[in-house]
Amino acid sequence: MDRQPDFIARLTYRSTPEGGRRTYAKSGHRPQIKFDFVEMQTSGQQIFIGKDIVYPGETVEAEITMVSPHLFAGSLYVSKDFEFREGAVVIGTGQILSISNNDLRKPKVFYGGMTVNERLFVSGLLDAFDGAVRKKDARLAIAILKDVDLAGENIIPILKSIGLEIPN
Repeated sequence: MDRQPDFIARLTYRSTPEGGRRTYAKSGHRPQIKFDFVEMQTSGQQIFIGKDIVYPGETVEAEITMVSPHLFAGSLYVSKDFEFREGAVVIGTGQILSISNNDLRKPKVFYGGMTVNERLFVSGLLDAFDGAVRKKDARLAIAILKDVDLAGENIIPILKSIGLEIPN
C-alpha cells in the first residue's frame, strides 16, 4: 500500500492448538480486521516492526494500513482491541498502541482542569489504563496517558509513583 499506516498495534497470533495459523505470517500479511462495535471488516496490511516473520503463538508490534479506513472514522482510540481473521477463522488479536490517521480518532474531549483520573474516566480509558498497570505494560500506559493529553514531563512521575519501569 502506498499510504501511511493508520495505526500501530501489538498483535498476538493464536497458536495452532488455539485455532490459529499452522504456518508463519510474513510482514505485509493482509488479514481482515474486525472491531467489536461494527459488523464491517476490512483488510489490513501488517508491517511487522523489527521482524520479517511471526510464528503462531508469537506477539509482535506492527504498522497497520487498512484498505477501508473510512468505515471506522471517529471510532478508534489507544488501547482499543480488535481481532484479525482469515475468512471466518480468528487467527489473532490486536491492541492499538498509537493512531497516526487522525480521521480514525474518537473526537477529543477538552481536559482542561481535570485530574488524571477524571481524564481517564471521561475518555473511557480508565479500565484500559488499570489493565496496563496490572500487566506492568509501561508502553501502553504511556500511550493512554498521552491520549488524554498529558505531557511527557507529567507522565514520568506518574509511572514512577505506580511502580512502572520507564522504557528507554
